Amino acid sequence: MFWVYLATLITGIVLGLVKYARLLSVLESRHKKLYVEDLGGVRMVNWSAKKSINLQRFIYSRRPSATGDRELASLCRFLRWYGPVFVAILLIQVGIMMKWST
Repeated sequence: MFWVYLATLITGIVLGLVKYARLLSVLESRHKKLYVEDLGGVRMVNWSAKKSINLQRFIYSRRPSATGDRELASLCRFLRWYGPVFVAILLIQVGIMMKWST
């Protein structure tokens, strides 16, 4: 069961990173003003909590749909549900592993 958990964890992290990288690429290439002025030129590795919070606020707001960019809106919709579902799956797996170990 540990290997299933580890495979789920690694796959989930890689998928999340790929989607966030695509989101940032779309923002930087198609929505330069929004990317620089509103989000502060956020990067994959943020050393600024403010930039990270601004990106999460953007993802969970209606602003992606307001841009008229269907790919941007789709990526943000995906990332809105992906994080909570990924954490829930990991917690369920930990619960199952703890039950099996007793």
